Amino acid sequence: MVLPHPMFFTHTIQKELAEEAKRLMASLAERSNVWINRDADYREALRHAEAVIVDRSALMVEAGLLEVPVLYMKNSGYEESLTKAVKPLAESFAQGTTAEDMKVFIEDFRNRRLSSLTDRIKRAREQVVPYNDGKCGRRILEDMKAGVREEEDQRVKVIFFGAGFICEHYIKRLRIRENPDFLVICLSDNDPEKWGTERSGLRVIPPAELCGREFDLLVVTTEQYYMPVKKQLVYELFLAEEKILRLDVFSEMYIGRYQ
Repeated sequence: MVLPHPMFFTHTIQKELAEEAKRLMASLAERSNVWINRDADYREALRHAEAVIVDRSALMVEAGLLEVPVLYMKNSGYEESLTKAVKPLAESFAQGTTAEDMKVFIEDFRNRRLSSLTDRIKRAREQVVPYNDGKCGRRILEDMKAGVREEEDQRVKVIFFGAGFICEHYIKRLRIRENPDFLVICLSDNDPEKWGTERSGLRVIPPAELCGREFDLLVVTTEQYYMPVKKQLVYELFLAEEKILRLDVFSEMYIGRYQ
């Protein structure tokens, strides 16, 4: 099946290329084993494809969902950039720049030599498109809404690590929860017995859950164990080192700027 690009039939391309495209389509139309699909809705044809040759377009992502081998054709002299979200998937495809590349791909497909390619595409797809349930549009909408809410909420997001007496004392002393410029998200601690409890009205979470939280500052409330805790947060949990502060440094900054 051949799905011609809409630009094949417009007056906006060079005259020589347009004539060459016409000759190509006429040659294909004469062949009994070629179906030229001119339907604007290509989804049904794509769904039944057993292999796909595609150029740079949104169709690349759809082709990567089909559990079939894919050949990605690109310009040999200039490679257009791809977004980080799509690039791993496109790179998992077979790569081609010439008609000979397409010929080799088709021969390999006919001789069933592309199973490893299909497996490679599947692994890349699981990274790039973790959700394949038809609800991506809904998730995009929710992500856009969340982005708007985040822009509206300009408060400094803070997490305190070390949910003990000192932490509770400073939260009350600094009156940080009453400050409209700050949002204390939660507390965290290495003590499993504290996980799931509440201190000063804030939930205590395990350190591992910090990886999934968005924050601007993480304040370590234990001066004695500051360096071991910081190493844990940076080298084990891979949190941004520049966001981690000692309690005394945070207190001076807070009192100097916000009180």
